Amino acid sequence: MLQVETWDYDNRRIHLSLDTVSAGVDFAAAYLEERAYREASGEDVRGKRPMMRGNGREPKGGGRFTPQFVTFLEGARPVPYNASHTLTLLTEPIADDGSVSGTGIIDRSTLSPGVEVNVEIGYQQVEIITVPIGSGLTAEQANQLALILPMAKQLGLVSGISALHSVTGIVVSDGDGSTIITDNNDGTYTVAPANQ
Repeated sequence: MLQVETWDYDNRRIHLSLDTVSAGVDFAAAYLEERAYREASGEDVRGKRPMMRGNGREPKGGGRFTPQFVTFLEGARPVPYNASHTLTLLTEPIADDGSVSGTGIIDRSTLSPGVEVNVEIGYQQVEIITVPIGSGLTAEQANQLALILPMAKQLGLVSGISALHSVTGIVVSDGDGSTIITDNNDGTYTVAPANQ
């Protein structure tokens, strides 16, 4: 299944194929398509910078790997097929400047009037927990963290944990905003919007 219909290097746009309307878009496959296209095109794309870089699939041991993601380079953006549909992203897309990722990277500005494309995430949303406390956790801190994280999952707030403010407070992003969960050290937790 082809992911890309046309490559517009001058405008840094990747126009997705009709196949993506029903099957979603796998940006890892699109990255491989770009590599093959550039190799086959030779002089046609010489001097033009690639629009994507594939990342991920780093070994974690035991036959496990990190998730794949694709970085869009130097302002490159994917454009959905020009028909109303819901586009499912099967691989996480990220801009190389960190300005956008996920559904925000899709450029709908050149679609015909009346064409509506909704974008949904079909990949696993995984983020890294950052622990800014130096050389590592104490046993007590590790125990506190072990209590907080399952509680956040039970509340249904976790789509990705973006930062650990302290061992007793975490920020949970649900896509519509952030929530701070604090361990009150008495067996209870406080849950509040992060902007308060």
